Amino acid sequence: FAEFTFTKPSTWIYLTDEEISEQINAGQDVLDLNSIEQALLEKSTLYDMAAMDSFGNNVLICYENTMISGFKKVTAEEYLELLDNSLKSLPGYDYVMIEKADIKFGDTEFKKAVYEVTVEGVEMTQAYYVRAIDKYIVGAIVTATTKDITEIEAMFG
Repeated sequence: FAEFTFTKPSTWIYLTDEEISEQINAGQDVLDLNSIEQALLEKSTLYDMAAMDSFGNNVLICYENTMISGFKKVTAEEYLELLDNSLKSLPGYDYVMIEKADIKFGDTEFKKAVYEVTVEGVEMTQAYYVRAIDKYIVGAIVTATTKDITEIEAMFG
């Protein structure tokens, strides 16, 4: 459905469905449905995969049905604009956009927004990669605590 792959290094681990729910506090009961589209008929957002290393670098893959979450279809560019406004209003977080670009994972084009983030004195880089498929947004969120974002981008194909 997403039309890209992710290959983690041997030093990274995949989180279980329960660990993903715990990490994002989503309370999702089922994450391993065969059909993402079917799952998104019932929920606005589905967190599908999370991988991380021992330093806190991580990747999260999610899907959003914008007809449920925002009551309309949006382009990837519109979604990033909405996301930017949302991130900048989070209390206790300081998000500063440092890059906005197009990127390909394999043959699939995504819109990318990269932020420097400070929370409780901790600095990190966070990148959002999105593309629209009909009424859905496919998203990858990359958080880099010790790695350069491009090192993690190289894990996508």
